[in-house]
Amino acid sequence: MTHFGPPRFLNFPFHFYQDNTGRGFHSRYNLKYHLIWITKYCRSFLIGELAIRLHHILSDIAHECGFKIIVHEGMTDHVHRLIKARPTDAPTRIVQILKSISAKKMREEFLDIIQHHLWKEGTPWATGYYIARVAVGITTEAI
Repeated sequence: MTHFGPPRFLNFPFHFYQDNTGRGFHSRYNLKYHLIWITKYCRSFLIGELAIRLHHILSDIAHECGFKIIVHEGMTDHVHRLIKARPTDAPTRIVQILKSISAKKMREEFLDIIQHHLWKEGTPWATGYYIARVAVGITTEAI
């Protein structure tokens, strides 16, 4: 009986797959998106307790939906997120989920602050967003 040894593809550098890729049943993937969206009318109200709570709300949403937020950044009038997602998650759907659920929860908890800056009960987010796919090997500092 002849032993052929391990398959040739096992000589492929496994470090390529470690730590930075996800797994599906028949795939490996490394999809990251840089998302930016702004507050309605570019109002600067993402400060203090509201900003901290928004961070937790977005983290909870991402965890529940199977996304991973790699970097949380933002200013008083806009939000930056670096998201890792599965290939089955459409980027537009990711943004829709994050914006809609966070808007609802922010209105429930901070309606007085939102009304003070926006004059009505509507969404704290402006229509639209920016999204870019992040290439493999790009550091968070470059983004």
